[in-house]
Amino acid sequence: MKLTLFDSRKEIFFSDDWQQVETMPDDPPGTSVYMKMTEFSQCMILFYPISDDYVMQFENPQSVIDGIHNSLAINQGLIEVELDEHEKKYIYSIVKTKMEPSGVQYCLTLHFRILDKFYNITGFFTETGITGGRDATVFELARRDGIIKENMVGWSNDPYDKSFKKGFLMNLSEKAYFDKNFPLHALSEARAFIKELEEQI
Repeated sequence: MKLTLFDSRKEIFFSDDWQQVETMPDDPPGTSVYMKMTEFSQCMILFYPISDDYVMQFENPQSVIDGIHNSLAINQGLIEVELDEHEKKYIYSIVKTKMEPSGVQYCLTLHFRILDKFYNITGFFTETGITGGRDATVFELARRDGIIKENMVGWSNDPYDKSFKKGFLMNLSEKAYFDKNFPLHALSEARAFIKELEEQI
């Protein structure tokens, strides 16, 4: 797919698996929407321009982490907040939500800057098909290696504050290290999308 950014001559290219779809009436002005389906995930991303007032704080990622911690629901957990520390062109967060009756959705919020203009990406990367395979595989390996202790101690933690216990905490299987073993998993797809983007902005 090719995305031409509004108010900019910049073009961004992604794999042909992504297909543009119609926007909804409530989408922000200038929105472009794309979808991708795999055997194990359903992915949707929305691009649109934003004003400076709505941009996450590039200079203070801890404030983003604190804001997410304060707003998490009981079925949600923080996966990561990352900043382009070199040029400060982008900042993003990934938050997971436990779905009913099964599966997990990973929501990406990414703000990036090109030519002093800011853009938002909101992505929804949802497990489909038989869910939980990544969790089960990594859990068993970690249990055998003694990483997980009695009562599942060591399995789940907030990635930035081990004293933070609210909600549906990140688990070991959701570390980026395991993406290569589960490339079609929803979280792996989210991180792969980020990587494609950061190489072009």
